[in-house]
Amino acid sequence: GGKLTLSSMSGDIEFYGPVGDEVNLNSGSGDLEGDIVVFPTGSITLISNDGDIDFSLGRESHCTLEAKSEHGDVECRRELIESEREGSFLKGKIGNGEGFVKMESKNGDVLIL
Repeated sequence: GGKLTLSSMSGDIEFYGPVGDEVNLNSGSGDLEGDIVVFPTGSITLISNDGDIDFSLGRESHCTLEAKSEHGDVECRRELIESEREGSFLKGKIGNGEGFVKMESKNGDVLIL
């Protein structure tokens, strides 16, 4: 186990695979995209200042999801349990809700598949 942090000032970041520990992806002006499975022990934080966030959460994922955009749209195509929405802030659970996913964009859209 361990912690993985990836940062980019002006490029896109793609991430594919399981999340069983702590993962942090940060982009200044690029997009974040990927296809992940979040285990109950996993935590992933996705932050983009001027880019979109587009992530698919696998069927085996178990997490509490928080997604927001200050100046963009938040769209979730996954079924969430106990979901709350206020403007472009969305919170809800997938599976047992034990892992954690945070998606945050200042000037981009957030799409959860």
